[in-house]
Amino acid sequence: MWATLDVLSGGRMLLGAGIGWMEEEITLLGAPYHKRGALSDEYIRAMRELWQSPDPTFHGAYVNFSGIKCEPKPVQQPFPVWIGGHSARAMRRVVELGDGWLAVPKSYANFHDTNELLARAAKNAGRDPRSVPVMIGTLYAPSVDASLADIKKYQALGYDSFIVPVPFWAQDLNGVLATMEEFARKANM
Repeated sequence: MWATLDVLSGGRMLLGAGIGWMEEEITLLGAPYHKRGALSDEYIRAMRELWQSPDPTFHGAYVNFSGIKCEPKPVQQPFPVWIGGHSARAMRRVVELGDGWLAVPKSYANFHDTNELLARAAKNAGRDPRSVPVMIGTLYAPSVDASLADIKKYQALGYDSFIVPVPFWAQDLNGVLATMEEFARKANM
């Protein structure tokens, strides 16, 4: 699906991946909650094989395939996979398997703490921490104005890529469109 969306969008998609935190959701999907990290890591590796190889083959603990085709291939090679999360293991996953970090901080202080974990993981992997792109979601902001205030704090740190939950502030399509217009107007002031 992601490869098809990438083709249809002319190479403008990215996959945001996290292992999940709610045990009930993971269990309901039939996956073992305490193995979700290992499963996610292997799934990302398997998807990359499907997206990149003309004759994909993968043999892991949870995923095995060969002699199959996966088409279409994404326009972007490699197809960008951005990893979410807040733990030290999540930051290692960002550095090892991801193309960037989708940060959805619980607070400004939490962002700093997690960003330190990311820097440490990058250094341990022999990467410059500044080489890991970061996109920040302001999912806990209750309004357009609060979201813009949060964005300004992160911009002061040098970040310029954000996810804004515009639909959370509206009840219907017209409200979403009006909120998007309000956000665009206030962001350009």
